[in-house]
Amino acid sequence: MAYVLIIDDSEFALEFIAEMLVEANYKVVATTDPVEFMRLVKEEPTPDLLIVDSVMPEIQGPELIAQIRALPDKRLASIPVILASALENQSPPDEAVLLLPKPFGPEELEQALNLVLG
Repeated sequence: MAYVLIIDDSEFALEFIAEMLVEANYKVVATTDPVEFMRLVKEEPTPDLLIVDSVMPEIQGPELIAQIRALPDKRLASIPVILASALENQSPPDEAVLLLPKPFGPEELEQALNLVLG
């Protein structure tokens, strides 16, 4: 069972995404707090996938991803990431990040998961 860690500033979006993932048999931890998110990224077990909202009030998703990629622990820096974005001209911060346009439904999320996790 893959472990997915999610951050979004919207409780509604978190619940929606988490519910879809739990129904698909993923272990899910979700938060709206960037500090807690970074703590969870660094803890054991290491997440198999991160889903990061692009636009949040405290920190933007691409900046948060850059902080994770800059961590000295290469195991953490190479965690696959899906960047969920409602911005029309958004581009992923690096080629290892999959952009998932918002709004999305279960089918689009499943396609993204299959592309990232195989």
